[in-house]
Amino acid sequence: MAEALSKQELLINSTLAQFGCNILWKMFRNGMIDHHGLFLNLETLKVNPINI
Repeated sequence: MAEALSKQELLINSTLAQFGCNILWKMFRNGMIDHHGLFLNLETLKVNPINI
């Protein structure tokens, strides 16, 4: 576990959880979603959606 945590960026889990909650919120609110996930590049800080 210590090794896995040493390879992880600080706060990455909360960031990905917020993105996931946003997708769920859109699904519940609108009844559909345009994307079913995302790729987050920590080096460039770019987020790319995964289209359905």
